[in-house]
Order: sequence, then C-alpha cells, then structure tokens
Amino acid sequence: MLLSGLRDYLRVVEDVSLALAKHFGWRLRGLALSGRALTTRMEEDPLYLIAVFKGIEKVSFYARGEYAVYFMNKVRKTESYQRFVSKYALEPPLYVLPVDVKELKYGIPFLVDLLIRAVVLYDPDGEVKKAIELFNRRVTKTDFGFSMGITRAGEVKEA
Repeated sequence: MLLSGLRDYLRVVEDVSLALAKHFGWRLRGLALSGRALTTRMEEDPLYLIAVFKGIEKVSFYARGEYAVYFMNKVRKTESYQRFVSKYALEPPLYVLPVDVKELKYGIPFLVDLLIRAVVLYDPDGEVKKAIELFNRRVTKTDFGFSMGITRAGEVKEA
C-alpha cells in the first residue's frame, strides 16, 4: 500500500524531532532523514532519523540506543503515532540514530550509506551538509549501497 506523500510517516518524524529538540536544546546540532521509504513511499519500509548532537562522543552505543527507545516510547502516546498505527496496522518503522557531530566525518559505513541519500531537516551550523558533501565526493552510489574508492576495475576515486 502506498503511503500518500509520506504525510502520516512525516508527522511521526516531526513529533520525534520536536521531542528531541525540546529535551536536548542547543546540543541537538542536526537532523537528517534517510531510508527506503523516502523513495518507495511504502509504510512498511524504514526511515532513519539521524540525530546529530554535540558532546555525546563518549556515550556508549548501548546508551544511545536507550535514548532512541525512550523517545520512540514518548512519541507512541501522540495522536500522529496512534493515527499511523490505526491506519496502517503497524508501528512506523522509524529508527533514531544518535551520533556526535565529530562522528559525522569518521566514515562509518552504515552512516555514510544513510547520509548520501539523506534529506537534511535541521542543520544550523552546516555540519550535516558538509559531511554529505564530503561523502558524495568520496563514494560512488550504487543500487545496493556505495563503493568507497574503487569505482571501476583499476580505477581509484580521488577526494
């Protein structure tokens, strides 16, 4: 079933984004949205909300996962979330990925794959956009992900 213009999905994304902004304030330095649902417009396809923070580089990935669960639980009570569940008979497959602003440049493969296909929602300092531009220069997009470096047999991509 096609998701009509992603409206219902994006309302849930908006609620999560607002909850993050309200809770973290100035430490929230960027938001980007990526995932297959942006192109397929299918409600069962995932969306990833990349939440960029300042000062969480020493927070464990386990604790970051707990942040994501906390905010998704908070949003479960909202009207937009309940409407999505009642309309499509499933919970929105929305995943919050908390990353530190410094980690944008590390070249973490999963994050790179999401960033090169991302839509920037909030980026007051331009850090998310800079990371996307950096990776778009350094990687080659494919139907199945991306290639870092070798683009064709015997060729190396320069940055």
